[in-house]
Amino acid sequence: MLMQEFKNQMPDRNVTCMLTQMTVDPNDPAFKDPTKPIGPIYEKQEACDLAEKYHWTIKPDGQHFRRVVPSPQPTGIIEHEAITSLIEQGHLVICTGGGGIPVTRRDGKLVGVEAVIDKDMSLHS
Repeated sequence: MLMQEFKNQMPDRNVTCMLTQMTVDPNDPAFKDPTKPIGPIYEKQEACDLAEKYHWTIKPDGQHFRRVVPSPQPTGIIEHEAITSLIEQGHLVICTGGGGIPVTRRDGKLVGVEAVIDKDMSLHS
């Protein structure tokens, strides 16, 4: 919707929307104490069963329980060169949506990380 509205308001402007991978340090302290709630709420027994089955961290959320994941500090944007190039060409670039997709490098390859990037923190990468 954001991209559509920009295009509607600026029909002659190039507007580009891209998925953005955010690098994180696997040694970030956030991985030791996950705090970001995701997904539905559960009753205690169901939460415990799911935590055991999927190796999730579960924490109380009011009277219920939720899965929590780390929210590490992003260290960079994989697509930064593409973003810079598009901006230099006059594009309005929409990126780091929702904070971006958390990844780390393992054996020279990008690997997804079960975490959430705080959308406000992606601005500092």
